[in-house]
Amino acid sequence: MQPTITQHQFAGARARGFSLVELITTVSIVAVLATIATPSMAALVMRHRVQDATSALFAALIKTRSQALMLNTDVRLEPVGAGWAGGWRIPDPTAAGKYSDVHEPVESVDIAMSGASTIAYQYNGRIRGGVGVRFNLSGNAGGATTSACVAVDPSGRPYTQDRPC
Repeated sequence: MQPTITQHQFAGARARGFSLVELITTVSIVAVLATIATPSMAALVMRHRVQDATSALFAALIKTRSQALMLNTDVRLEPVGAGWAGGWRIPDPTAAGKYSDVHEPVESVDIAMSGASTIAYQYNGRIRGGVGVRFNLSGNAGGATTSACVAVDPSGRPYTQDRPC
């Protein structure tokens, strides 16, 4: 004999889903986890911004030096506007008013240069003036400060460090 299902049992078997208490509990747990993760995420984003700016500045220095060697003339790397955080450019030494490379402003990263306001590479790849320069890049987010250094020795060779100059 087959057991019969009453109307009450059938209605209970069909009802599925979450209760209001379960939904509120789940949303509360997700909100707490998101609150905990937000500061570390902000620090991660800032660390990547500083690393991106460091890599871009390093590449611009390499390109400037390479052009000086290739063209057998002085080539400069200069800031756009008042400071290096506003971007940088390489004026084309063969065409006045033109640039062989222009980098956009860097968002939320401070760049301080010690040594000079521009960098001029000589035809032999060395820095004009014979004194090395340093760029200190830093950013602050989520209570954490991220710093990096791009330094250029007098021979013209740039290098990076994951700490302040």
